[in-house]
Amino acid sequence: MNPVVLKYGIMAGVSTVVYLLLFYFIQKPLFLDAKVLWSTLIIYLFFMFKAVNEIDDIATSIDFKSYIQIAFWVFVIADLIYYPFFHILCNYLDTSLLELMRSTQSEYLELTLKQSTRIEEQQVIRKTIEELKIQDMHITFSNTLYSLVQGIIGGFLLSVIVAMITAKRNEG
Repeated sequence: MNPVVLKYGIMAGVSTVVYLLLFYFIQKPLFLDAKVLWSTLIIYLFFMFKAVNEIDDIATSIDFKSYIQIAFWVFVIADLIYYPFFHILCNYLDTSLLELMRSTQSEYLELTLKQSTRIEEQQVIRKTIEELKIQDMHITFSNTLYSLVQGIIGGFLLSVIVAMITAKRNEG
């Protein structure tokens, strides 16, 4: 593993955890807010670009595929830090986050129910709300692994974007 990739992957993962902990300590619902969670991609992108640019500056020749690999591995390393953190925090350190997730999902479903005009859809939403009330909210290892894989797929797409931007910049 390239030490630059490892360095920036760790920095991205740790920065993401610190960023989310700031929201956690300010107000727990913010920690789970979709906008806050999605905004962590800015941190990932920043460090993906940093790694690609640093290696690009020291390498004699680098191709498009290498740009993708560099950015992708930074993303993977960051995710390997973020997902275990989230799993451990929610399941072991602060299980009140699980109930917060339940109430957030329930509020969203209630809002969706009010906006729905189709009776069949309303019945499905009502059933989902009732099931949510008794559902075990613990995040299983398999759910964490599944989310990690989904994230890595998205990370590959981000890596292609980083590679395209870097390659385009180097053309000019």
